[in-house]
Amino acid sequence: MCRFYSSTGSFQRTYFVAKPKFLTALLIALFAGKKQVIKVDVEKNLKESLQKAAAVLKAGGNVLIYPEGTRTKNGKLGMFKKSFAILAKEFNIPIIPVAIHGTFEVMPKGRFWPKRGNIRITCLHTITPCEKSYDEIVEEVKLRIEEGLKEKD
Repeated sequence: MCRFYSSTGSFQRTYFVAKPKFLTALLIALFAGKKQVIKVDVEKNLKESLQKAAAVLKAGGNVLIYPEGTRTKNGKLGMFKKSFAILAKEFNIPIIPVAIHGTFEVMPKGRFWPKRGNIRITCLHTITPCEKSYDEIVEEVKLRIEEGLKEKD
């Protein structure tokens, strides 16, 4: 089971990776104000962003990364980027894949405000980087999420 709130303060040690353009929303800006958001601009500072995420991990924190880097255009998974696999392998930390059901229906790409609907988050079995290559880690995580999204309520 996946827990963000606990007596050990794991939510306070969790950082979110986000593109700067998404930080204009008030709710997300509140998180950024608490320094729990790592801004990622692939065009300008990908290396710096990975270094910031690495610093969080070295300090015992958690980093939440959307492996596609953006919302889906059509409700299907897109191409996964390798940044999460690089961090997991280099720091030998486990990955907890998460299947998020219903987000496309509630807030498809291009929509500014969500409509009413149900979203369900399922934490899947942990993946350890071990002796896997970056590509193998990416593929295993993607397969695990695809399987998780096929599961019915």
